Amino acid sequence: MRSRMPRKRRIAKVSGFPECSPDEMLVFGQWLRKITETFEEFGFAPMITRSVEEIGTITSKGADVDKEIYALVRLEDVLAGSSKLDSRLALHFDLTVPFARYVAEHAGRIVFPFKRYQVQPVWRGERAQEGRYREFYQCDVDVVDIPSASGFYDRHTPEVILETLSRLDIPPVVFSINDRRVLEAFYENLEIDDPVGVIRVMDKLSKAGVQATRDALIRVTKLSERQADHCLRLARIRSRDSEFVGAVRDLGATSERLDACLHELDEVRQYLLAREYANIRVEVDLSIARGLDYYTGVVFEGHLQDYAGFPAICSGGRYENLVQSLSGRSIGGVGGSIGLTRLLLKLFKEGLVEVGASSPTELALLYLPESDAAWLRSVAGILRDRGIRVEECGGPERYDKLIKYCRRKGIKYCVYQNAEGDLKLRDLSAGHERAFDARTWRAC
Repeated sequence: MRSRMPRKRRIAKVSGFPECSPDEMLVFGQWLRKITETFEEFGFAPMITRSVEEIGTITSKGADVDKEIYALVRLEDVLAGSSKLDSRLALHFDLTVPFARYVAEHAGRIVFPFKRYQVQPVWRGERAQEGRYREFYQCDVDVVDIPSASGFYDRHTPEVILETLSRLDIPPVVFSINDRRVLEAFYENLEIDDPVGVIRVMDKLSKAGVQATRDALIRVTKLSERQADHCLRLARIRSRDSEFVGAVRDLGATSERLDACLHELDEVRQYLLAREYANIRVEVDLSIARGLDYYTGVVFEGHLQDYAGFPAICSGGRYENLVQSLSGRSIGGVGGSIGLTRLLLKLFKEGLVEVGASSPTELALLYLPESDAAWLRSVAGILRDRGIRVEECGGPERYDKLIKYCRRKGIKYCVYQNAEGDLKLRDLSAGHERAFDARTWRAC
């Protein structure tokens, strides 16, 4: 009687939680080093915060983020069907709120202005789609001070993000700046009672479209048709020069506050445009709103120019009240973030980043059955002491099988001991061999 083969267990896919292969992770690591080195060049120091925050803290940023927050509950309670799955903890939604909590908690020991960068995964329970994941890495820089960060950082922080992007091998980017105070002053001039509510709606303009946004302004925020149309006209203004100031005034809105905010935004524009960045276009875009409630001033976003509809690859802005809402102390700041997972996975998909070897190994040391294992081990130590990445491999395998293994992993060089007891270096790309000296060899 024929025995039945066990059925292969089907592994279910989990959307929104990306995985990277070794060759992709090597690129990820290279980019991460470029990013963190640039942050450190500008004086930002590294730190990390815990992955969980109290729910009351993590929801302080507003904008209905509670719909996307993962709360922590015990699996035992879930499996038992417990009716009380209450949790006081949740995975952090971004890195800004945890940073603000850290500042509020440790303000007495911090040297202000406090400049830090942070690279960690964050979790969002939103609908998974291209560019929007449920787990992803963010690379944040922030500066905070008492009672608030200097206006200089409204220009300097986006400059750090621009400089960082310019050092990465990315396709053309449109880097857009705005100031929420311009929006608020304009809305106040229209006698809009809830400017923050309007900003939340306008922040969805690029995704929802003009008609849906207009309908939401009238239905949700109770604007008149005239008010809604003026908000949408303002959002159409884009400029690389100071013409945006006149374009706003042409809409009939005038006030001392609006004039002052437009002037300050123009100063940021001039500062950022004083330097040319390869493949990056800097412009004022009055549709940029950043719907998160803690933003209070200058805001910015960067988008891949050739991929309309793809989410922002970087963003940030000024926040004044986030730390104060947690501690009662007046500490304001400016921050920016690069979505490394979002950016790299898009470039991998489009074939815009070259993925090379699946191993960091510079040289493979082959242990054949007839090799002097103790000697080869000492050779490996000499090479590693010189900073060369060595992979030791072998055992009962044949020489040709080990060579095939090295080729498949993209390892260019391998060393073995021949029948005469001498070390030989084989260049797998050129196909030739020569004598090998561990004390002098360098990869070409």
